[in-house]
Amino acid sequence: MKSKRAEEFIRNSAFSAIQLPGEVMYSMHMNVDGKLLKRKNAEVAVDLAEQDAEEEVTRYRTELEESKKREELARKVIDDQRKEMEKLKARAVEAFKEYMKQAHGGYLSSDLDDFIQKLNER
Repeated sequence: MKSKRAEEFIRNSAFSAIQLPGEVMYSMHMNVDGKLLKRKNAEVAVDLAEQDAEEEVTRYRTELEESKKREELARKVIDDQRKEMEKLKARAVEAFKEYMKQAHGGYLSSDLDDFIQKLNER
C-alpha cells in the first residue's frame, strides 16, 4: 500500500477472529492479511489514503510550478545574454570599420566578412 498512514491504521485496527464451523461473517468485517477489519475502519483507511494521495499531488504540482519558474528564468537569462552578445558584435564590427578607415583609408567587404565570421566562431 502506498499510504503509510492508511497501512498503519489498518495494521492497528485489524483483529484476529475465530470462525466457528457453520458461522458466517458478513460485510461488517473485511479480511485483511488473515485478520478482520471493521468496515468503518476500512473506510477511514481509504480516507487516509486519499488524503495522502491529494497531498502528494499538491506537492508535485508545487514542484512542477517551481520548476517552470526556474526554467522561464533560465530562458530569460539566456535570451538576455544572446541580445547582449549581438550588441557587442555590432560594436566590434563598427570598431573594425573605424579602425580600417583610420589605419588603411577603408576596408574591403571581404575583410569585413572575414572579421564577422571570426566573431561568430567564438
